[in-house]
Amino acid sequence: MVKTAVLLDSAELTPGLLLLTERAVESALSVSGQGGKEVSVAVVDDLRMRELNRTYRHLDKTTDVLSFVLADSPQDPLLGEVVISLPRAIEQAERFGHSLLREMAFLAVHGTLHLCGHDHETAAAEREMTRRAEAVLQGLGIGR
Repeated sequence: MVKTAVLLDSAELTPGLLLLTERAVESALSVSGQGGKEVSVAVVDDLRMRELNRTYRHLDKTTDVLSFVLADSPQDPLLGEVVISLPRAIEQAERFGHSLLREMAFLAVHGTLHLCGHDHETAAAEREMTRRAEAVLQGLGIGR
């Protein structure tokens, strides 16, 4: 189950965009063998994202997505939280020449894959994470 909290006021956050974001998280959980787990998604502004990044990663700058594993054990139904910066998503969608819909879905999938234990610390791990993310997005009908 996915629960979304919107922590800012923005016309860009349509019900359709939020629904697709939730579906992207559910799909990423499913392909990672974590179907049925609970994930919270928070959509924030850059100020809040910078605060979170500074507090938890000791980086005093904003970022596009953060993931926080909250599960105490593999049996815990609550896996974690994905936090997405809406201003970064908008900026990146424009920079990469695709829709905000695709960018939000990509960030939701990327954050969820981190919750499921994937990372991009090596070139091989990054390729695998990108492959999984693109497969989820293709399955949702929003590939490149």
